[in-house]
Amino acid sequence: MHIKKIALKNFKSFGKKVEIPLFRGFTVISGPNGSGKSNIIDSILFCLGLSHTRLLRAERLTDLIHNGKDCDEAEVSIVFKNEKEEVKVTRKVRRTEKGYYSYYYLNGKSVNLSEIHKFLAKHGVYSDAYNVVMQGDVTRITEMTPLQRRKIIDDIAGISEFDEKKEKALAELEIVRENIEKLEAVLTEVNFRLNQLEKDRNEALRYKKLVDEKELNKKYLLAHKFKNLDSKIKRLNSEIQKFELSKDKLSNRIVEINTQIQFYNSKALEISSLISQMGDEKYKQIQDRILEIASEIEGIKKSRDVYSNEISRIGEEITKNLVYVSKLKGELEELDRELEELEVQKLSVEEKVNELEAKAELIRAKLQETDEKYKKLRDELITKRDELDRLKERKANVVRQRDRIVETLRRIDLEIEEIKASKIKAVESIKGIETKVNEIEGKLNEMDLEMGELIKRRNEVDNSIFSIRNKLSLIEEEIRAREVELAKIKASLSTIQTFSKPVELVLEAKNRKALPGIYGTVSQLGEVEEKYALALEVSAGNALQYIVVDGVDDAVRAINYLKQIRGGRATFIPLRKIKDVDVELDSSILSKEGVIDYAINLIKFDKKFKNVFKFILRDTIVVDNIENAKKLMDNRRIVTLEGDLIERTGLISGGSTTKRGMLISKELMEKERKISEEIVSLNEEKEILYRELRYNEDLRRKLQVEIEKLNNNYNQFKNELSILVSKKEDLEASIRNFDESANSKMDESKELYQEISKLDSEISELDRVI
Repeated sequence: MHIKKIALKNFKSFGKKVEIPLFRGFTVISGPNGSGKSNIIDSILFCLGLSHTRLLRAERLTDLIHNGKDCDEAEVSIVFKNEKEEVKVTRKVRRTEKGYYSYYYLNGKSVNLSEIHKFLAKHGVYSDAYNVVMQGDVTRITEMTPLQRRKIIDDIAGISEFDEKKEKALAELEIVRENIEKLEAVLTEVNFRLNQLEKDRNEALRYKKLVDEKELNKKYLLAHKFKNLDSKIKRLNSEIQKFELSKDKLSNRIVEINTQIQFYNSKALEISSLISQMGDEKYKQIQDRILEIASEIEGIKKSRDVYSNEISRIGEEITKNLVYVSKLKGELEELDRELEELEVQKLSVEEKVNELEAKAELIRAKLQETDEKYKKLRDELITKRDELDRLKERKANVVRQRDRIVETLRRIDLEIEEIKASKIKAVESIKGIETKVNEIEGKLNEMDLEMGELIKRRNEVDNSIFSIRNKLSLIEEEIRAREVELAKIKASLSTIQTFSKPVELVLEAKNRKALPGIYGTVSQLGEVEEKYALALEVSAGNALQYIVVDGVDDAVRAINYLKQIRGGRATFIPLRKIKDVDVELDSSILSKEGVIDYAINLIKFDKKFKNVFKFILRDTIVVDNIENAKKLMDNRRIVTLEGDLIERTGLISGGSTTKRGMLISKELMEKERKISEEIVSLNEEKEILYRELRYNEDLRRKLQVEIEKLNNNYNQFKNELSILVSKKEDLEASIRNFDESANSKMDESKELYQEISKLDSEISELDRVI
C-alpha cells in the first residue's frame, strides 16, 4: 500500500485546497526555503496522528490553521491505494470560541486516533516507529551508540514488537497452564458424570426396547382379533346370502298368490254378475256371502300389501308370513268348495232367471225413464260440482298466495331482526373501536412524549461522546508530548552512559538473562547531583565501568562469555568477596576553606554496595577549586568541581575536561520518574475516559434501538389507528345501509299485510259461497 495523493485545505501555508499526487517509487519535492516542503511532511504526521504538535513546529493545533481571512478550519486527507482498494484517511481541526475540536475520519466514517493507528499497524506502520525522518534525525542517529541504533533498527524491522509479543505469549502460556490444570479437574468430573450418564442411557435403551416389544405384542393381539372378526363377518355374509335366497323364493310365492287372488277376483265378479240378476231372498243371501268373500278377498289384498312391505324383513318375520300364507291357502280352498256349491245353485237360479226376464223387461222400461231423469240430475250435479271445484281451486290458490305472503312476511321479519342484530353488533363494534382509538391516541401521545425524552437523552449522550472524544484527543496529544519528552530524557541518559564494548556486551547479556548474578556497572549503581558529577567521575575514573557481580562464579562466567565471543576484557567486583575497606574520614577537614565533603558522602547508593564505593572513592575529598585544593595537599587525595585531581603522592592532573555523564544525574532521574508518573496518570485518565466513552456509546446504541423500536411501535399503532378509523367508517356506512334496508323491509311488510287482509276477505267470501 502506498500514498496515492495528499489533499490539504487551510493547512499552514496552504491557504486554499491543494492536491499533491504521489506515485510508487521515490518522489522528490523541491523548492526554495519557505515554499512549504516541510509542511507536506507535517500534514502527513498531522493526518495520521504520528507526532505531537511541537514536532509539527506548533504550540497548539490551532496554530496549524492557515492565517487567512475567515479560516477557522484546517483539513488534511491522505488517500492510500493498493491493488484492490483505496482508503481515505481525513483529519480536521476546527477553532471555536472555547478552544478547538479535532476529528478523524476513515473512509468518511468518524473514528478515533486508536482506530487510525490500528489501520496503519495492519500495513506495518506503527505510531512509535521511525516512519518519517524529520530534520535533525540523521545527525542524532549518527551520534547514537551502536545499541541505540540497533534498537531503532529493531523498531523499524518490527523485531521489538515480536519481543513484546513473546513476553505476552509467555504470560498467556502460564495462564493457559493454569487453565489446563483447572480443565483437567473438570474433565475428571465430566468423565465420572459421563459414566453415570452411560448407565442411565443403557437403562433408558432397555426401557425403550421393552416398550417397543409391548407395542409389537399389542399389534399381534389386534391382528388376531381382526382375523376372528373377519371370519365372523364372512359367516354372517353367508347367512345373509341364504336369507336373500329365501326372500327371493318368498317373493316368487307372493307373486303366485297375487295371481291366484286375481283369478278368484275375476271368478267372484262373474258370480256377482250372475247373482245380481236374481231378486229373491236367496239372491240376498248369496249377495251377502259374496260380500263376505269380497271382504275376505280385500283382506287378502291388504295382507298381500303387508307382505310386500315387510318382505325386506329376514328371519322370524319371513317364518310368520309363511305361516300366514299357509292359513290363507286353507281359506282359499274353503272358498273353492263354496264356489262349487254356488255353481250348483246357479243352475237352479238360471231357471228362475228365465221366469224373471219378463218382469225385467217391465222394470227396464221404468228404469229407462228413471235413467233419463237421473241423467238430467247428474248433468246438473256435474255442473254444480265443476263450479264447486273451481271455487275450491280458487280458494286453494288464494290460500297458497296468502301462505306465500305469510312466509314472505316471516322471512322479512327475520331479516329485520337480523338487520337489527347486525346494527346493534355494529354499534357495539363502533363503541369498541372508539375505545381502542382513544387508547391508541393516548398511547401515541405517550409515545410522542417518550420519543422526545429519548431523543433528548440521545442528544445529551451525543454531546457527552463529543466532549469525551475531545478530552481523549487532548489527553492523547498530552501523552504523546510526555512520551516524546521522556524519550528525549531516556536518550540523554543512554547517551551519557557510554561504556566500553566489553562492558556493553556483558550488560546486553545480562538484559537477555544470559548472565545471572550481575548488578550492573559502578556508574549505574549510584546517583549524584549534577554539580558534583564531574568531580566524582574524575575521582572514580575508569572504575565507573567496573562491573559489580554477586560472587566470584558470576565474574568467571562473564569472563568466559567474553572469551567465547572475543569481546575484549572487563573488570569485575565480586560483592561477596570484596573486603570492607577501613577508611578514616577526618571530619575536621570539612571546616577548611573550599572543602565541600568527602566524595563518598556526595553519592547516593544502596547500602549493600557501600563497600564497592568505599573501595573506589576511599577518602577522596571534594573541594571547590584548585587554589583551595593545593592548600590541603598533605598525603590526601583531592578532586575539584572542575575535575582537577591531586593524588596522595602529590601527582596532579587537570586542565580542560568534559563531563562524560557516567554517573546518572539525580535531577534527570527525578524528571524521568516524574514524567513517567504523569504518563501513567494520563493513561489511567485516558482509560477512564475510554470506559466512559464506551459506556456512552453503548448507551447511545441502546437509546437508538429504543428509539427505533418505539418508532416502529408508533408506526404500528398509527397503522392500527388508520385501520380502526377506516373500519369505523365502514361500520357507520353499514349502519346507514341497515337503517335503509330495515325501512324498506318495513314498507314491504306493510304492503304485504294489506294484501293479506284482502286475501282473508276473499277467502271468507269463498267459504260462504262454497
